Amino acid sequence: MNDQRPLLFVSGDFPPASGGEARFASGLVRADRDGHLVVLVPHLAEPPGGGHSLLVRRYLPLGTKPLNRILRVLVMTVYVLCETRGRKPVAVIAFQPLLAGLGGLVARRLFGTRLVVFFHGGDFLEYVKHPLLRPLVLALLRQAEVVVANSSKTAALLAEWEPRVRDRLAVLNPPFVMPRIKAGARPSPEVGALLRRLAGKKVLLTVGRLIPTKGHRRVLDVLTFLDSSFHYLIVGEGPDRIGLEEDLRRRGLQERVTLTGYLQDEELPALYRIALVFLLLSERSETWIEGFGMVLLEAAAHGVPVIASVDGGSGDALVDGENGYLVAPTDVPRIVALVRELDESPRLRQRLGQRGRRLVEERHTPEAVLASLKDLAHGV
Repeated sequence: MNDQRPLLFVSGDFPPASGGEARFASGLVRADRDGHLVVLVPHLAEPPGGGHSLLVRRYLPLGTKPLNRILRVLVMTVYVLCETRGRKPVAVIAFQPLLAGLGGLVARRLFGTRLVVFFHGGDFLEYVKHPLLRPLVLALLRQAEVVVANSSKTAALLAEWEPRVRDRLAVLNPPFVMPRIKAGARPSPEVGALLRRLAGKKVLLTVGRLIPTKGHRRVLDVLTFLDSSFHYLIVGEGPDRIGLEEDLRRRGLQERVTLTGYLQDEELPALYRIALVFLLLSERSETWIEGFGMVLLEAAAHGVPVIASVDGGSGDALVDGENGYLVAPTDVPRIVALVRELDESPRLRQRLGQRGRRLVEERHTPEAVLASLKDLAHGV
């Protein structure tokens, strides 16, 4: 790779934003030690390290209404074109297809810049059903030099919808970076109190946004078949919280389930340490699918066995029977049996946990994922 021109990496999700895409983007940027990336983001918590050029270009409005989203895309398009004209990158990497894809398409036409566009799974099903977004998605799939899917499942969806993308389609699973925790850091008083309250309990853990398709209610179904020594710990915030709380009252499970709300990354290791098993029983809807499941890597990196849904990209994050189990989210009897088996066999938990750590270290290092992305962007 002799071309020393930079790559313009554009992401609307970046810390302090939370979620899998923000962590995916941050992991790639942190791994860029040679300064090959020019990174264009709308906000920043702290410099992520590395030798890249980091461009913070704020835009308003930041709301989620349709008009605001359109204005945001137009503003980012102007930023992309200005940076492309001035820096002459080899490629524009549109980490979100809507936010940066239009700018990438225009830069490709005006300046001959290569275009690499990412799709993250859940977003794709929403886009193709929207009459205004569908033409843009189709243009990206047909014109981008490289289309990157975050999992084999996402890649299959893209190829099914637009077969002509197959020869330009690549799969890059997200990298995982263990959150930075200050030496000697202690849990917050709230988390400390929670740990004391759960002492002696067999903890089922889910971390993620509270939306109906994430499968929290499936875990509640499982919990009803387990004795009172099992406790379900739900970490995260989202629009389904009120509905979940009402469901807990209806089922009489208030004392057996804890919703913590959003927690900072540095609080999570203490909760993974007390978890018997991590569950992510996501279910596909007409407009959403679990593209990958970054939290599965996080659980595996902490040595926690995982039970995850086959209905999405989880199969790229775990190996069935090696570091956890892939299940149909509706197969409650099998999930109950697996939880009981894990509870009764410390040796099995240890084997799955150790294998999970190794799989993360072998397959999901930021340096390896970034190297693959650079090769794709340069057409290697």
